[in-house]
Amino acid sequence: MKKLLSLVIVLALVLSFSACSGKVDFGKAPKENALSVKEMSVGVFGAVYFTDVGYADSRNFYLSSRCLNGMNTDKNGYYVYSSVENFNEVTKDAKGIVVYSGLAYALTEEEGREYLTCISDHANNYLSKYEIGKFKESAVNYHNSKSTTVSGGDGLLYPDEAVSG
Repeated sequence: MKKLLSLVIVLALVLSFSACSGKVDFGKAPKENALSVKEMSVGVFGAVYFTDVGYADSRNFYLSSRCLNGMNTDKNGYYVYSSVENFNEVTKDAKGIVVYSGLAYALTEEEGREYLTCISDHANNYLSKYEIGKFKESAVNYHNSKSTTVSGGDGLLYPDEAVSG
């Protein structure tokens, strides 16, 4: 029994590290001039997961779940949220959008490294840019210490962890 438990723990750790290290693959958005949206979540053993939840354009976010802060309407199987201000400007070089704890982040890549920039214009950390590895690590640490609460994004990372843009 101890061997089985040890094997399960080791397997969970391996899956946790492999989920944290890979780059986020967005694929093609279903609409021209739109970006795919993935929701980031933290699993039981600290693994970070990205789930397809829809797409966004300069007018709206079209999501399959209520994972973004704010008011939404229900249209054609999507929860439709108003887009962020200056969508085209703040997502100019984005590969896609990540939603975590109700806030939207544009994912960009520079010199082989991925960064998340908060594009939710109502957030305290609006336009703050974070290295994705540190962001995931912070999300896991927050989940492990406060497992039943949601950070709402603000306060997840300390201001000194933002990368000047």
